[in-house]
Amino acid sequence: MDFDDVLKLLGDFGRYQKRQYAMVCLIVIPVAIHSLSHVFISAKTDHWCVVPELQNFNCTNSDSVEREACIQIKQNLARPKDDVNTIPNEAQCWMYTSEDITEALFTNNVSRELDITLCTNGWEYDTSQYKSTIIQEFDLVCEKAAKPSLSQSIFFVGTLVGSLVFGALADKFGRKPVLFLAFFSLQCGSGILTSFVKSFAAYTALRFITAAANIAVFITAFVIGTETVGVSKRTYAGLVIEFFFAFGLIIMAGLAYFIREWRTLQLVASVPGLLYFLYIPYDEAKKITEKASTVNNVNLPTDFHFSEHTVRIIVITYNQGKPSSLMSFLDLFRPWPVCKRTFNVMLCWIAVNISYFGLSLSTSDFGVNHYISFLVSGATEIPAYALSIVALDYFGRRRSLSATLLLGGVACLLTIFIPMGIGRLTVAMVGKFGVTAAFGIIFFYTAELYPTNIRLLYSFGNRSVAVGICSTSGRIGAILSPYILHLSRYWAPLAMSTFSVLAISSGVLVLLLPETANRKLPDTMDEVTQLRISVTKLSSAELGEKEAMTQTTLIS
Repeated sequence: MDFDDVLKLLGDFGRYQKRQYAMVCLIVIPVAIHSLSHVFISAKTDHWCVVPELQNFNCTNSDSVEREACIQIKQNLARPKDDVNTIPNEAQCWMYTSEDITEALFTNNVSRELDITLCTNGWEYDTSQYKSTIIQEFDLVCEKAAKPSLSQSIFFVGTLVGSLVFGALADKFGRKPVLFLAFFSLQCGSGILTSFVKSFAAYTALRFITAAANIAVFITAFVIGTETVGVSKRTYAGLVIEFFFAFGLIIMAGLAYFIREWRTLQLVASVPGLLYFLYIPYDEAKKITEKASTVNNVNLPTDFHFSEHTVRIIVITYNQGKPSSLMSFLDLFRPWPVCKRTFNVMLCWIAVNISYFGLSLSTSDFGVNHYISFLVSGATEIPAYALSIVALDYFGRRRSLSATLLLGGVACLLTIFIPMGIGRLTVAMVGKFGVTAAFGIIFFYTAELYPTNIRLLYSFGNRSVAVGICSTSGRIGAILSPYILHLSRYWAPLAMSTFSVLAISSGVLVLLLPETANRKLPDTMDEVTQLRISVTKLSSAELGEKEAMTQTTLIS
C-alpha cells in the first residue's frame, strides 16, 4: 500500500484523524499568544522625569479623580511643554532644572522659558492602565526607546532561525520528537524563565529561543494536521488550523485585560503549554495505522503491508525520517524567467509579512482601547481565512491574492487620512483582513508555481524548497516591521505608507504570474521557463492528485 491507499482505507477524516487534528490545532493557540504578547508586555505608557523635589507628591493612594489631578500636577512640574522639541513626546526626556522647580513650587509659574536639562534620576510612569511593562521596568524610553522594537525584531530573527534548524531536525528525527523538544523544553521552558529575568538582555535572549521554538511548533503541528488527513480534506485542514491562531490572539486580549503586570502575564501565557505533555505517542508505522483503524472502526486486511516509501512517510510524520534532497534552492534563481517569478513571489511574501505584523503590533496606536483593538484585530482573522478558503476554490489563486493585497494596501493608505478613533481602527482592520487572507492564499500559490522536483526538496520529509525560500524572505519583512513602526515617531504616516506601497505594488505584480487553479502544474523547469501551464481543466481525479501534491509541500 502507498500512503494515499492507507488514508482511503482508514477514511479521509475519521475519528482518529479528527482527534489528532484537534490536538495539533489546540497547540497553535500558545503559538499565537507568544507571537504577539509583545503588544502588551512592552506597551507604551506615559512617563516623565523623576524630580527629587516632587517626591512628596504621592499619587498612588488617592482616589481616581484625585490621582488624575495629582499626576497632572507632577507632569506639569516635571517636564516642559510638548513643543519644547520637534519630536512628539520628546519633552518626556527633559526636566526643568532644580532651581526652576523650586521656584515653580512657590510661585506656581511653569513655562517653557525656564531652563531645562535631560532626565538624570530616571523616570516615573503612569500605571493607571498597565501596572508594569518591560518599558517601565527596564526604563526603555528616550535614548533607549528603540530597544523594544529591537527585542521584537530579534524575536522574528528567532522564527527565521527556528524554521531552518527545526525543519532540518524534523526531517532527520521526525515530527513528534521535535514537537516535544520545541514545545515543552524550549517554548514552555523559555517562556516561563522569561517571567523571572532581571535584565533586558536576558529577556531578549529568551524571547529569541521562544520564537525559534514557536515556529517549530507551528510548522510541526501544521504538517501533522495536514499529512494525516485524506486528499479531499487537506485544503480545509491547512486553513482551519489558522483559525486557532486567531483564537489564540483573542485569548491573549482577554488575558492581558485581566492581568496588567507583564511578568504574571508572561507566566500565565506559558504554563498551560505543559498540559500537552500527554500528547506524545511514539509508534511504528503499522502500529499507528492499526490504532487509527481501531478508533475509526475500520477493518484492515489481515495481510496488508506497506511500501518502504509509505512506511517512511508515516514514521516521519510521527517519529523519525531521513532526508533525500532532489534539487538545490539555486534552481529557483535560474534561468531568468524563473528568477523573475521567484523575486515576484518573494516580494509578495515580504509585503504580506510586513503588513500583517505591522498592523498586528500597532493595534494600540489607533486611538481606541488597547484591549478592544487587539481583540478586533484577532477576530478579523477568522473571516479572512474563511474568505481565503472560498477564494481558492472559486476565484483562483492569482486574482484572489491580487485582490486581497490591493484591499489591504488601499485600506492602509486610507488610514493615514482618518483621525484617531473607531474610524481609523475600522479601516485599519479592513487592511488587516486583506493581508491575512493573502497570508492564507500565498502558501498554496507558492507551492504550485514550481515544478515537482523543486516543490519537493525532501522526498520523504515533504519540505518545499520554494515555499521555504520565499517564506524566509517574508521573515525579513517581519523583522523590519517593528523598526518601521518605531520610526513613525519621526514621521507619523511612515508605517502605513510603507505597508500600503508594498501591498499595492505586490498586488499588481502578482498579476504577472500564471494561474494554477484547476490546471496542470509544471513537472519540469523547462515548462516553467516557457510558462507551459495548461489552460485545460483537469478531471476530478487529476485535481485530487494535484491537491495532494500541493498540500503535502506546504512546509516552510
